[in-house]
Amino acid sequence: MLPLAFGSCAGWLHRPASAPSSRGVVLCAAHGFEEFGARHAWRLLADEIAAAGLPTLRFDYPGVADSLGRDSDPDRVAAWLKSIGDAVATLRREAGVREVYLVGLRLGALLAAHAAARKDISGLALLAPPLSGRAYGREITALSSLLAPPGVSSVVEDEAVDGVETAGFLLSSGTIDALKALDWRSAPASPGSRVLIAAENGAPSVAAALGSGGAVIEALAFEGQTALLRDPTTSLVPSRDWRALTAWLADGAGPATPRLPRIAPPALLAGDGFTEELVAFGPGRCLPGVLTQPRGPALGRPVLLVLNAGGNPHTGWARQTVDLCRKVALGGVAALRMDLLGLGDAPRPTDGRDRIHYADQSHEDVVAALDWLEARGFGPVTLAGQCSGAYRAFHTAVADPRVAGLVMLNNQIFSWREGQSLDAAMRDSYRATGFYLARIANREVWRRIVAGDVKVAGIAGELARRGWRAARARLARSRRAAGPNPVRGAFEALSERGCRVLLVYSEDDGGRDELARHIGPGGREAEALPGLSLRIIPGADHNLTPRHARETYARCVEEFLAGVEKAGAERSVAA
Repeated sequence: MLPLAFGSCAGWLHRPASAPSSRGVVLCAAHGFEEFGARHAWRLLADEIAAAGLPTLRFDYPGVADSLGRDSDPDRVAAWLKSIGDAVATLRREAGVREVYLVGLRLGALLAAHAAARKDISGLALLAPPLSGRAYGREITALSSLLAPPGVSSVVEDEAVDGVETAGFLLSSGTIDALKALDWRSAPASPGSRVLIAAENGAPSVAAALGSGGAVIEALAFEGQTALLRDPTTSLVPSRDWRALTAWLADGAGPATPRLPRIAPPALLAGDGFTEELVAFGPGRCLPGVLTQPRGPALGRPVLLVLNAGGNPHTGWARQTVDLCRKVALGGVAALRMDLLGLGDAPRPTDGRDRIHYADQSHEDVVAALDWLEARGFGPVTLAGQCSGAYRAFHTAVADPRVAGLVMLNNQIFSWREGQSLDAAMRDSYRATGFYLARIANREVWRRIVAGDVKVAGIAGELARRGWRAARARLARSRRAAGPNPVRGAFEALSERGCRVLLVYSEDDGGRDELARHIGPGGREAEALPGLSLRIIPGADHNLTPRHARETYARCVEEFLAGVEKAGAERSVAA
């Protein structure tokens, strides 16, 4: 997998190991929350197509994921259509292919069809295509309501949104208006060209519109569509569909003309006040990441390393990790966002494991990133992670003295037993105990209980378990009967070592109860240790979906990084 940059777009070229075909494939991704959830499966699809001999390029549209720009920028649809044409030209140049197929998922299917009408495209594969741009806008509006975080509005009074925001991903009103002009009648497929439509319902209206121009229309039942288009932690790879799609793409492809191997330049993007480089490191260069650097010198200064949260790609929920890395770079600090094996743009682990969010083996991936940053000449590392990423950052910081700072956002657990069920843990997740206790007298809560909208038995059981754990913890602390507390001991060791720690929680996040179980109510025992601090973000859900929550978190990290650098300078002077 070779990192590429063209125009304002970030991309990855998946090259066949041997005997490449003269046919190449450009993958046109979904958009927003759908792209976010399907990203790892999309990478695995690119691997499968390349393994069949077809060079494959996947990329991010302008203002999306790792590419430059924002989703609120004007003329997004025109920019996305142009980027597909640029991707086709890049694939022809880098892989030397003679014919190109486009594969589009959801909105990417509609965009691919319109881009194909402007380019010499030999085939189209349209996955779960919307009925039109107008229909897509209606679907996303409905999805926005469905995904609104419970008890927390993603649009608060001071966050007026010009458009539709779905789990923090924005389709501006201007973009929605532009999408209304896109339908299948305005995207005629070339006579004789191959078109595959993969959808749960067959999309007969799409097939009829495209077939009227003389294209050869084929159909495929997209059995894994619903399981794919979920949040990244629960999304499932539609392996059977990917195999069938790959076979269709490879059918009739001829051999490529031999050409001299080309050494690609670094994949660099020049932003406003920062630069970004798509990189691959670790054993076999299997770990992908994006290094964001300030325009000024960053070597020798602290560097931020951000880990995955759950199954989320390195771009972060609502693109928050991209925004965070670029923000700290504007303040003079470099940042690397990366994917651990099995997540985002990274391949599956070679031993076949899947969903390894808490697995100890992922520690090796973080160490590989630390080694790579050290070899590049960067200074002390601050590790940052959310949820399972916070867990992994915590254990890596304890084990590796190169970690000078640790940021833990909404950490849920401090220890994980091999064999624990991640699915069960996610299914049984609850808010902080104080959230429920503060709402016992709320009339609306009782109305929902009577209506059966609230899982009373589950919540009551969880609160009882928390109460029992808290009572045991208090008893152990009072009697000193349970021996040393390993979590508190780890925080003490980090403090003594001079590693600064920032604990950040959403106001009602259930992880606060886990912290209290180990470090006392409210985490006050942690704050008593030198170098440890605790911040609470009001009005935020677990994922920091509201923009004000993401901005508050970014400010916390910026202030913390300044403190890490200051503490390091003071230690150098003292030495």
